[in-house]
Amino acid sequence: MIDTSASGKHQLIAVAVIFTAGLSQLTAQARNRQQADDPVEEVTREDVPLGERLSVVNDEEARARGVYRQVQNMLEQARQEKDNIKITCLDDKLTQIHTNLRGIEERKPGLDQAVASGDRASADHQFAMLNTYVAKINALQAEAERCVGDSDIVLGESENSLSVDEDVSEQDPARDSLDTYQNIGTDQLPHASGYF
Repeated sequence: MIDTSASGKHQLIAVAVIFTAGLSQLTAQARNRQQADDPVEEVTREDVPLGERLSVVNDEEARARGVYRQVQNMLEQARQEKDNIKITCLDDKLTQIHTNLRGIEERKPGLDQAVASGDRASADHQFAMLNTYVAKINALQAEAERCVGDSDIVLGESENSLSVDEDVSEQDPARDSLDTYQNIGTDQLPHASGYF
């Protein structure tokens, strides 16, 4: 028998949410394992000459602004679809990307000043901080793409079917409970408590 009460529906929704969350986590773990297997070339402060660091940062900032616009477009699409889960997720990622972009804007003059004065220690520090912001924006881009991941790819198409065993009685035992007690010679239902 299928429970169609409000509490039954809430339980079904809770199970579906838990199942979807678990499946999303497994998919994310599989992607992370795949990304861990792929070698990523990371730029370190020793690799970039002091004079070229500002141009590298400018290029990375331009790319980060492109990521910001891309996530803005994804958020706009989610708003058109009226998908509140995607909207919430993408809005969070967009806010974090914006915060990291502001960090880049605030640190860039420090790098420019350190390079102009020839202060290698300060330039190394500023460049490391800017690389941290860039790495965080790259990670947020991947998270934003996971926000809009297509559930059909993960779950596949589904088909629902219902089969009822022919040996099951059509009689509802809940309706006939009083008759059952009367048939065995009991005038009153038993008390639930021994102290009654």
